[in-house]
Amino acid sequence: MKKIIPILIMVIIFLAVILSAYSYQTIYNPFTGKLDYHITANMSGENITADNFFGSITELDPFWSANQSSYWNTSTNLDFTTNLTTTGNLSGAYIFGDGSQLHGIQHGNLALFLLNNASDISGSKILFTEHNIITATTLSRAITATGTEYQNWTTNDGVPNLHMLLDGVNEMHVHARVTASGKKDTTLLWKIWQNDSSDNMNLLFTSEESSVLTTTLSAVDIHMAVDETDLNLSDRLTIQLIANIAGSGGNPTVEVQVEGITASRVELVVPGANVGTFVPYLGAIRNLDIGAHNFSVDTSVFFVDSNNNRVGIGTSNPYSGLHYQGDIFYLTPNAGADSNDNITIKNYAT
Repeated sequence: MKKIIPILIMVIIFLAVILSAYSYQTIYNPFTGKLDYHITANMSGENITADNFFGSITELDPFWSANQSSYWNTSTNLDFTTNLTTTGNLSGAYIFGDGSQLHGIQHGNLALFLLNNASDISGSKILFTEHNIITATTLSRAITATGTEYQNWTTNDGVPNLHMLLDGVNEMHVHARVTASGKKDTTLLWKIWQNDSSDNMNLLFTSEESSVLTTTLSAVDIHMAVDETDLNLSDRLTIQLIANIAGSGGNPTVEVQVEGITASRVELVVPGANVGTFVPYLGAIRNLDIGAHNFSVDTSVFFVDSNNNRVGIGTSNPYSGLHYQGDIFYLTPNAGADSNDNITIKNYAT
């Protein structure tokens, strides 16, 4: 017994030394309604397991080049039964759910780059969603009159597949200059046109004018205020760059750089991905047009065959314009002046 007591004292002292290395405080836990102990000292190289965790996390790991504030790393699923609020972006390979609590669908900017490649539309160049051209290309044109079209760019067929442009401010970013001093003051502006499947052009919006160009090749950002505008999914967009001149001096030659590190482009405020085909559970915000696609309810309860222009009720393989398969229950109307117990089928072809 005398030997045990010294051993117990040594164990107690050892534990006290370990615990003293951490600074414990109590804090109210809103999940349990009790006071919990928490550690105010830094911990390194250890795992932390808790039924409920709140506060901020800071991890400095040799595999990361910078301090990742409030960083969570897990190889398993994270399930939230309450709100998740973030001031930054939330991204993942898959984000899924039933959509019943999906609010505030985020819209964004669509970047369309000015390429030097010829479009299938005569006189136009390609306006595209990306470019992989490393070397910048310099376009050059002498401007002899104000309001001269410098160049226009058109999206390819099927691009950008938008059902509308949203309220907001669009922007063109180019690199431009005049080649010599002592010329007329030169400014740029741009216009956006709706180009339908019949190649009819409809002017949508015109931007502000840029500042006066100098002889130094520099970035020029030109803004355009836009109201919400409906488009057809088959519409293409044409961007027209206009040069204006004013004042005294000779006619200028204007250079504009595209591609390469200039990343000359327009940025349009557009709906987020797939919003054009999203029908909220409270109802659609416009007429529902599914185009040349089939439509079904529970496979065969109701089926529209757009390929053969047929409708099936009770079948997903209709044989005729209207194909019904199943029992028919006919309830005789109540007696009255408008009562009619007959079902009439007429053949107007005879």
